[in-house]
Amino acid sequence: MPPAGSGAAPAAPGPELGPLDSLRPRRSPRFRTGLTVAIAISVAAASIGGYAVYREVTQNRGGFPTPPPGWGTLDTAWSGVSNALASVAQGPPWTVRFVEGLAADRPWAPPIAVWAGEASDWWSPCAALLSGISTLTFWNASAYPYSTSPTVFTSGAAPLWTFIFNGSAPEEFVATWLEGHVIVNAELGPTSACSGLPLFEGVPYMEFNPATYLDSNAIAARIVAGAAAFPNVVSLPSTSTPAFVAYFPGPQLFPDVTLSLDLWTAAYGQCGLPSELGQPTSVRGYEFDGLANASWSVNSWAWYSFNIFCYNSEYTLNLTSGPNSSSPSAAGVYRSWSLNWSFMTSAVPPTLAASDLNTSMVQWELTAPAFPYATLPSAPAKCGPGDRNVSNCSALPDAWYAVLLGPSGSWLDSYPSSTNGTSWSVPDVPLSTSDTVMLVAPVNTSANATFMSNLNAQPSIWGFAPVGAG
Repeated sequence: MPPAGSGAAPAAPGPELGPLDSLRPRRSPRFRTGLTVAIAISVAAASIGGYAVYREVTQNRGGFPTPPPGWGTLDTAWSGVSNALASVAQGPPWTVRFVEGLAADRPWAPPIAVWAGEASDWWSPCAALLSGISTLTFWNASAYPYSTSPTVFTSGAAPLWTFIFNGSAPEEFVATWLEGHVIVNAELGPTSACSGLPLFEGVPYMEFNPATYLDSNAIAARIVAGAAAFPNVVSLPSTSTPAFVAYFPGPQLFPDVTLSLDLWTAAYGQCGLPSELGQPTSVRGYEFDGLANASWSVNSWAWYSFNIFCYNSEYTLNLTSGPNSSSPSAAGVYRSWSLNWSFMTSAVPPTLAASDLNTSMVQWELTAPAFPYATLPSAPAKCGPGDRNVSNCSALPDAWYAVLLGPSGSWLDSYPSSTNGTSWSVPDVPLSTSDTVMLVAPVNTSANATFMSNLNAQPSIWGFAPVGAG
């Protein structure tokens, strides 16, 4: 980032940042430099049912590209939602915690990779409490309003804006502006499944008032100006490159990254488009001082980029340690876990269900010196079809393998099927929550076991099992 007013271009892009979690500790600076954007926002508060309802009046809105039909900027959405809340709100004033707008130029659905990440076990119970279309719920790509208008990314408008409020009755309130209509997505109590998630938690520095922020058309205009000044650093999607944009006034970037309070963020990517699902992709974002009175120059912005694997179905394997089996051999370590999982999909109708999980979709990794070894058909380990007792599963001195056991303890499958392989002995064995996974490893093995998807494939599957000392 060059000094304010230096006239120098922003720093050349450095290494791309990793997954969302790598952004969590990051705090972005505030930028105040030379040029004031000519948008004035005045706020009037009216108390209805004990709540302060903000109504902003925008002036000098001319000079920006016309939004696609039915779409609105932040100001438009905030006016609609704050006024609509007056008819349902009761209690002390609302505090806004989160706002997001989403726009796309092709059929698109919010992918789990963008929202739930690898945390469907904590996000899916919350998502189940939310109804109707919002930026926090998932729906079929064909149902999402998109536009091929040339102003999709230059107008700063979106068909969909979602707001999360904190209050005391109820604890949280979620409402969405959808092409001029206001949807009440949820009233959530203080002990709901959403409480404690980064998006909903009541951290004081996350409070903000959207009416004091620049409208999103001004943010889009700044990105256009940055692209003209620094084409090698700043870029908007072209009409030949389908994409989406997520707008964030305030402190949040996707559900689990907190940025500076008065920051405006616009993030562009292709994840969620049908052609991108199951593919590695990247999201690039631009950050600005978001307050209505912020001064600005083409140098006063920051950018970031992170890579994600794009998918719309995810299994998170949850393994509960069971009792260690008695070792039939002093050369072996036997660890067992009961198996269950969380499942989430953004495809409607879903292309996968929780019951679709099977062994062919999962592979193992073990952080240990030993290598995975074949158990069937000719490997020394004598553990295979018909075995109903783990004592038949011989340990090897320098290799490990895993066994899937049914509810009665009978053998169902083994991993891997060949030395250093990545597949199971019997393809497509359905997994059940009553199954047990057992690791057979060399004595004194102390390592971590990881379950994951086979290669980079849709869906995403991940699970972790601490093995401990042998």
